[in-house]
Amino acid sequence: MPKDKLDNDIPDVPVEDPKPEPTPTAKPGEAGYDWAAQYPGVGNLYLHTFPDGTVVGLKPFSSIYSKTWLYKLRKATSDVDIEFAALDRGSCDVARAVLESLPDTEGDPLSDLFKAWAAAASEGGLTPGE
Repeated sequence: MPKDKLDNDIPDVPVEDPKPEPTPTAKPGEAGYDWAAQYPGVGNLYLHTFPDGTVVGLKPFSSIYSKTWLYKLRKATSDVDIEFAALDRGSCDVARAVLESLPDTEGDPLSDLFKAWAAAASEGGLTPGE
């Protein structure tokens, strides 16, 4: 079968841009906030959208690890200690303020964020937290 025939049989599927364009008036935590301005020189930020619509930007998960950092964490007593240390290392002050403002009455938003952030690194993706 000719290639053009095969291409015509595939329905067009709209592809959404996973990274919203920065909006000059957006505030931290809002969709469209320019997280890149908080992380100069860091490319491919991980953007996570929580169920309530809050958005946070973090450094790529794979960029926060080094053997020296892991050595410093060797006496951590729980997985939570390690996860929170990773979130602190991967976030700027503005992102930490957004994380601290998350409601804690439904679900576990930080656990969901950490799992999605780590999964994005292993999948090579950048925004599966939505």
